[in-house]
Amino acid sequence: MSQIAIETPANQRNTIPIIKELGPFIRKDQRLLEVASGYGAHCYALSKAFPSCTFQPSEIDLEKHDSIKAWQATLQSEFPKKKILPPLRLDMCQTRWPEQLGGSHFDWIIAINLIHIAPWEAVIGLFSGARSLGQNNGVILYGPFLTPFPSPYESLESAPSNLDFSKKLTEENPQWGVRSGLNVKNLAASFGFNLKEMIQMPSNNWIFIFKSI
Repeated sequence: MSQIAIETPANQRNTIPIIKELGPFIRKDQRLLEVASGYGAHCYALSKAFPSCTFQPSEIDLEKHDSIKAWQATLQSEFPKKKILPPLRLDMCQTRWPEQLGGSHFDWIIAINLIHIAPWEAVIGLFSGARSLGQNNGVILYGPFLTPFPSPYESLESAPSNLDFSKKLTEENPQWGVRSGLNVKNLAASFGFNLKEMIQMPSNNWIFIFKSI
């Protein structure tokens, strides 16, 4: 059976805005690890946008790996010199997940729409693992957040749509839910990551950019 590159409606909506905002942060020849790559459409688009960089996709659901490989093949047929590595299965709830990367350094760890549909232990694992993947690296999170927010947005109220969304997620799985921006900032700080930028995005989403201290 041939592999099919799948793109979800969410990918279609948010890919271009995400790339636009990440442009000032991603530099030439950097190495990026995407956690929870899903079907791989973001990794494909990011690799096209930042052609000198190397991208490592990962996805815990092995059924989605065929789509990631299809996007990888599409990219290499269009732009042979651009680099998407074969997908890995990484579980952020397993504290030793960085060992699967064989000591590789990554400048950025990117998680798009992950932390609200994963246990809090996965968020802990994300930052603890990221700390071991290199000096002066960073973590980029994209998705919805709730109050309390970090400064300078501490007076901002949660979007009603995000409150409703979080309630639905928690009903589906008690370990899921939209996270407080301040709680995520404090967790990141406990692993040596400072929140450098908070960027408001369409549909009540955010990009949080963390850099290691």
